[in-house]
Amino acid sequence: MITRTSEAASRIVTLLNSESAVGGDALRDPDRFKDFCTSLEIDQAELKVDETLLAIMRDLRAAVANCIEEPSSKSSRALEHVSAKAQLVMRVDDKGMPMLSSAAAGSASIPALFVLAIAALSEDGAWSRIRLCDAPECSTAFFDSTRSRTRRWCSMATCGNRAKVSEHRQKKVQRMTRGRLSKSAMRARSFDHLVLNVSDVEASLVWYMLHLGLEPVRVDEWRRGEAPFPSLRINDSAIIDFLSSERSGENLNHFCLVVDDADLHALHASGVIETEGEPRRLYGARGIGWALYVLDPDGNRVELRHYGEEPSAPHSASK
Repeated sequence: MITRTSEAASRIVTLLNSESAVGGDALRDPDRFKDFCTSLEIDQAELKVDETLLAIMRDLRAAVANCIEEPSSKSSRALEHVSAKAQLVMRVDDKGMPMLSSAAAGSASIPALFVLAIAALSEDGAWSRIRLCDAPECSTAFFDSTRSRTRRWCSMATCGNRAKVSEHRQKKVQRMTRGRLSKSAMRARSFDHLVLNVSDVEASLVWYMLHLGLEPVRVDEWRRGEAPFPSLRINDSAIIDFLSSERSGENLNHFCLVVDDADLHALHASGVIETEGEPRRLYGARGIGWALYVLDPDGNRVELRHYGEEPSAPHSASK
């Protein structure tokens, strides 16, 4: 049974979804707008569509969407402003029954049909049932017919299931992260250094010193062959290292974070995080320290470093 509420809801939902209609925006041109009216069984006997009408309908769609998505005095005033263009007046029928109708005729009366639909939904207590899908990648409008008024997605089979799977994965990651943090007992506390792959080390050194005022670190030693690479200092606790490499478009070799005193050997042996090689003593922004290369989910290399002692480290010389 088609009720006033269901008919009004159908009009508003169809209006909201008209921008993503099959074939493009249904309010884009006269031909598509006529198809839009046909889908809602709106009489087209005197339908003459011009850009003024299409602009009013697009403004109405935007105002309704804003009122639903972010209700505020601003969005309410915007809807009031565009609704005024519908030219509604109070009429009284032959039986003395007052009713709202459009003062305009023909095509100009179409916006009034949607404003009247909004009024009907509000009067029937159903305006709050017009919703926009909660899924981040979806903005489809729907009418929430549930008794509890708690429906969140336009379709449980698509957006709803994807959201539930995503929520499940997020909770799983959170549980895993909590467990791994407790095992590693470690937290990054500062940035240490960045390693860039460059095609011409000397040219890069000149550029960063000339234009950014960075100070050289082990540059002379590198030139004498006594250091594997040169560095430039940003501040007391951070440097940039430069490695000679062919230009490939992937110029970030890795970056380094200083972690609170942690047993990197124990972390490497635990298997809770993917590592690249074993912990070793390497040069950093504050001198020699223990370092371990790990890989993030995208394969980016991150060096974890600390300058304290390693409880389970074998005795080894600094490199």
